[in-house]
Amino acid sequence: MGFDPEDDSLDLDFEAASMVTDIEDEDGIDRGGLDGPVEEATQLFAQTNVHDIPSSRYMEISAEEREAALQELHGALDLVHETPEFLESKLVDLEEATSPLNPFLEGYPQRKAYDLAVEQNSSYVKDLRLSFLRAEKFDVQKAAIRMFAHFETRSTLFEDPQVLGRDIRVSDFSSPDDKSLLERGFCQLLPHRDRVGRPIIFLYSPRPGAQAPYNFDSKLRIFFWMGLLATRMGEDIQRKGVVVVWHGISSKRKADALNGARYFTTMACMTSAVTSVHAVYDSPEVTKSFNTIVAKSDTSDYVFRFRTHYGPNIACLHSLMAYGIPRGSLPVNFDGTLRTDDYERFLFERAHQEKDDCNQGRKTDQAHDQPTSPPPHTAEDGTVPTSPPTEMDIICGRGQRGSKNPGNLLLKRLLVENASKYNKASRHGKAAVAQEIYAAMRQAGCRFLAPAEEARTAHDRYYVPELWKEVDEAAARNRIAHKFRNMRKTNS
Repeated sequence: MGFDPEDDSLDLDFEAASMVTDIEDEDGIDRGGLDGPVEEATQLFAQTNVHDIPSSRYMEISAEEREAALQELHGALDLVHETPEFLESKLVDLEEATSPLNPFLEGYPQRKAYDLAVEQNSSYVKDLRLSFLRAEKFDVQKAAIRMFAHFETRSTLFEDPQVLGRDIRVSDFSSPDDKSLLERGFCQLLPHRDRVGRPIIFLYSPRPGAQAPYNFDSKLRIFFWMGLLATRMGEDIQRKGVVVVWHGISSKRKADALNGARYFTTMACMTSAVTSVHAVYDSPEVTKSFNTIVAKSDTSDYVFRFRTHYGPNIACLHSLMAYGIPRGSLPVNFDGTLRTDDYERFLFERAHQEKDDCNQGRKTDQAHDQPTSPPPHTAEDGTVPTSPPTEMDIICGRGQRGSKNPGNLLLKRLLVENASKYNKASRHGKAAVAQEIYAAMRQAGCRFLAPAEEARTAHDRYYVPELWKEVDEAAARNRIAHKFRNMRKTNS
């Protein structure tokens, strides 16, 4: 039987498709670790039945768009070369595209909220224009539509109309449902990034009976806010995009899949592009429902940006590593239960930061205590602070903050492998071993970072350094030698 691109009889009823409970082929579930885009596409259609994809929608996606989506899924980013002249030209084009006189967008139904935002605070809207252009690879018309949809979604999710002309704040989550869900950490912007430096937004679904029910609209509001915070982390993030991970081991919540369409609609209007999406579940029913919902999503290329990971928690975490997501980056224990230590620190610091900003009459435009344009500042020792740690950096200093960071774990592995060599070496030989390890870490792209200022709050357990400095080579080698000596004392 031939494949007719005009035959809509293949389309499934939306709700009926989302309630499918049986899997015809267990091996069709994608477990990651694919070798290339061709193999990925083959396995994708093994896990997502081609008949679940509306044929007319599939034909809307060009081969180039499919290839680009598959590459970005794995972190192979094709970043647009930006020059000041290029950016200025695109900003002028976007200004013309968003004009009410533009015939292409004249009478566009979703521009009302955008116009209200411009009326409230035109400079705030202008500050976001470049992020929308980057999210759409500088396609001006798509960026304009994304802007309109963003502010329309913002006005729908939040009751306060003033939220259109400023960044969203912790205080905007004032309802009991919002406050409860915000404190439980079911939606987090993680402190760690994937292997190419993209932020990770983490969505958690609790086990049945383990947590009180929650309002889905509240979770969607927090998710939307996390996307805006990710954008505020800097231009590099705007260019690379964001990764989203659903985690529902033992959850069996079909509601996650049923509401998946609203998540994807929200992703399509965020200030940063969501370039890679993963769902981790051990329920075949939920996994199948997710695949069907993605196939029916209004945003066509998410069919190629989405992966389900089916199986026990530890197996799924290993599967995510094939897509550049470090196993230790997700706030879940091996049994699938949620950790909120980092999130509690982040939420505490952000709430107090916003309170201080309001008291000083300044608007908040920071995310994770990192301003979009870092203000000129010098640490007490005269060093100029650098960007916050990534997952490949070595976090130096007291406490356990960096103990699970992938960079610290890599250093620990090298120390263990070279411990015998170090202990047997002469004094000068020991220095040479420390130098070799330092050189190996630097060659791998790792930095040795320490807090530039230990700005503590009233509660030490919420300590989060605001500024970081790079440790010089001599100090880094001394730290390596110190760790060798500590290992020898521990083993003696």
